[in-house]
Amino acid sequence: MIAFDHGFNLGQRKCVVYIHWAVYVDNEPLNGRNGNIFHMSGQIGQIPISGCQFGTYQGGGRTRNYRDQFVQYDIREQHNNIVRRINQLNRNCGYWNPFTNNCEHIATSVRYGERLSLQEGALAAMFFRNNGKRSILLAQNSANQLRAAA
Repeated sequence: MIAFDHGFNLGQRKCVVYIHWAVYVDNEPLNGRNGNIFHMSGQIGQIPISGCQFGTYQGGGRTRNYRDQFVQYDIREQHNNIVRRINQLNRNCGYWNPFTNNCEHIATSVRYGERLSLQEGALAAMFFRNNGKRSILLAQNSANQLRAAA
């Protein structure tokens, strides 16, 4: 997944308000693919509705597959699941809702088969609870960072 921080500069620091998420698809042969990322955008063409579509990565993001360290899966099976989920969601992911259907929900659904939106590291994080999963995932992240530092 690719994370794009959106915010503003506050003196020497950047204040991240929210994070836009996409899934990098490279040159994978997918139905209707006309770019190298798959994401939920604010519109499809000139129609101002939400939708999932392909786009072109033009930089400014960072790789952030934050659940990979907690999920055990077969690489080939995971690849097939990602392709299947993208084909299901392409131009068919519903209307955007900041709490129940946003770009991070779509990206985590595609990559992990589970809809999550943590917005970790952004001000928007205070609005997402994910049925108690947020605190568990953040604790797992902290534990792994401590192990890596030791």
